[in-house]
Amino acid sequence: MEIELEIKTVVQQLLPLLIKYDNEKINYQIQKLRDINEIIDSEMSSSEKKETLRDMSENIYPPQGGLTDFYVWDNDSSKRIEINQSISALNNKLWNLIK
Repeated sequence: MEIELEIKTVVQQLLPLLIKYDNEKINYQIQKLRDINEIIDSEMSSSEKKETLRDMSENIYPPQGGLTDFYVWDNDSSKRIEINQSISALNNKLWNLIK
């Protein structure tokens, strides 16, 4: 149960960033992150949730594209670095929690 809460917290932190800097190439992944919240709040057993989330991770983090290849461009290099580090840290945390 604790891991589910942690996943939900990471998703709630990651979603606003992705929506704000969406380049129209990650709409599918954004929807899958929304789906994660619904799954966590569902009546599924913990084992069903874990299996479903593991399957979803393949859609969120495909071998090419997806969130692993998502980067924000900003002319201000320090702002760009800060945004991308935040997104990357949350992506890594979510990956580790789901896998």
